[in-house]
Amino acid sequence: MFKRFLRWPFFLLFAALVLAALIPILRAGYNGIAHAISTTPQITEAASVAKGQPFQLHVQGFQPSEEIQLSWNGNGGQFLGMLTTDANGAATNCATSTNCVVSPPVSGGTYTLTAIGGTSRLQVSTSVSVTTALVVTPQNVGLGSTIQVLGNGFLAGEHLAIYFQLPANGTISTTADGTGSFTQALTLPSTYNSQTSYFVYVTNAQNVVRAKTAFSFPILSLISSTTKATGGGLITISGKGFLAHESISLYWDLQRLRSIRIGKINADAAGNFTQTITAPFLFTTNHATLVAKGASSTLQATTSITLISNFHFFNLGNHSGGLRGRGR
Repeated sequence: MFKRFLRWPFFLLFAALVLAALIPILRAGYNGIAHAISTTPQITEAASVAKGQPFQLHVQGFQPSEEIQLSWNGNGGQFLGMLTTDANGAATNCATSTNCVVSPPVSGGTYTLTAIGGTSRLQVSTSVSVTTALVVTPQNVGLGSTIQVLGNGFLAGEHLAIYFQLPANGTISTTADGTGSFTQALTLPSTYNSQTSYFVYVTNAQNVVRAKTAFSFPILSLISSTTKATGGGLITISGKGFLAHESISLYWDLQRLRSIRIGKINADAAGNFTQTITAPFLFTTNHATLVAKGASSTLQATTSITLISNFHFFNLGNHSGGLRGRGR
C-alpha cells in the first residue's frame, strides 16, 4: 500500500507536464483558427460602373498596411491598380486622390474583378457590370432635323467621333469633359428607309465603337380634325415625318374629277406642320383624298375626307307619280 501511495505524486507530475506541453499547442491551434476567421477577405463593389469612372469598391479582411492588387478579366485580363489597407486590413477605393482606380475602356458587359493581398496572398473576387450611357434627344423627328447626342461614362478628355448609321453620313468630332461626359448636336440625313433600324454611334481615336444607341424616325402621317366637311367648312390638318423645313404641297384628289390645289406650307425644324384649310364647294358629294407631298423629300402622306355638296337637287315633278282620274 505504501509503495502504491508513493506512485501518485509521480503520475500527477507526469500529467502536469503533459498538460503544460499541450496548452501551447491548443492555444496555437485556436489562434490559428481565429486568425483565419478574422482575415477572411471580403469585397464590396457597386453593381455597375461607367467607363472611365472610379470603381465603388471596398475590401476588408486583409493584413494591416498590405498592398492589394486589383485586376479583372476585361480586355483579356488586365491589371487595374493598387490599394493599401489601413490598420484594420481594409481599404476603400478613391478614399484619397492618390488611391483611385478607374474602369479602363472596355466593351460593355459583366466582368470579374479580383483583389489579391501582396503579402498574405489572400484573394477575393466579385462581378461588376461596365456601362456607358448614350442618349439621343429628341426621338421621332423628321429627316434633316438636328438632334442632341448626350454621353457619359467615357474617359475624361477622350477624343470621340459621332455619326448616324454610317460614317458616310458625316462624322462630328467631340471631346469628353473632365467627368467623361459630352453633349453634341448632330444633323440627321435627308433620306431613310422605313424598314431599316437606325443607330447613332460613338467611336474613339482608334475608330473603335465605344457606344451606340437606337434612333427612330416618326411614321409619316397626315391627320385631319374631321372625316366629313361641307364646302366652306374649316379643317385642321397635321403632318409628321417630313424633311425639316421643306416646302409641302397640299391638294385634293377627287377620284375621277380633277385635283384641286390648296397651297403650300413649310415643315418646321422637326419635319412637322399644322395648318387650317377650307373645304371646297362641290356640286356632288365626293369621297376625297387630301394629299401632302414634300418638295425635296418627295415623301407623301394622305388622309380620307368626305366632302359634302352644298347644292341639293330635288325632283319638282308630280309627287303623286302621275295624273289622278276621277272615279266612275
